[in-house]
Amino acid sequence: MSAFSHGLGWAAPNATYNVGADISLTPRIVATTRFGYFFENYHDFGWPTTAPNLVWSTNGAPSTDPITGIVTFVCDNSNVTGVAGCPKGGNPLPTALAQPGSTSTTPYLSSFTLFNANKHYQFDQNVAFFKGGWWGTHNLKVGYQLNHLTNVIDQNGNVPQAFLIVGRGITMVCTRQPVRTTAERHHRRQDLSALTASAPACTATR
Repeated sequence: MSAFSHGLGWAAPNATYNVGADISLTPRIVATTRFGYFFENYHDFGWPTTAPNLVWSTNGAPSTDPITGIVTFVCDNSNVTGVAGCPKGGNPLPTALAQPGSTSTTPYLSSFTLFNANKHYQFDQNVAFFKGGWWGTHNLKVGYQLNHLTNVIDQNGNVPQAFLIVGRGITMVCTRQPVRTTAERHHRRQDLSALTASAPACTATR
């Protein structure tokens, strides 16, 4: 398709909250408490999530000889012969399949994010003791700080994606080779180990 929706985009709403208190326990002892919370949720919107994205890996559109003006079609594998524009036999591809290479039918985002929620909690507590008389006034302070970060993400392609190899006389040559993949379609609450597998690598030839 040559034109996609202008409603595609992303949003990342966020909020930050902070509260604190300073309490004088005695004239010489002061307790300080602080608490902070941050939240952000990145997500994509406007992308289609139903119809699959079809991608033309090979050219399916007819071509015209610039000298003779003869139109040559990309033809199917039927046993028909003598059809104009199909010198090797077959019929011209249907209009729906006669598309240039790299044509795609649906906006596609491989990293489509339903949600990517980040949370940050921070807690501080300290006690200060003021002492005078030791060659001046001194402030002795002890405390504790807690930082807690969480992330929950759901990320994958927004629609199924299929690659089309169209035309007559297509031969697929496949060889198996080791590849490394990672699990991506599950909520990542922890690190997921990479998996080693053997998958076919295919090329199309005429």
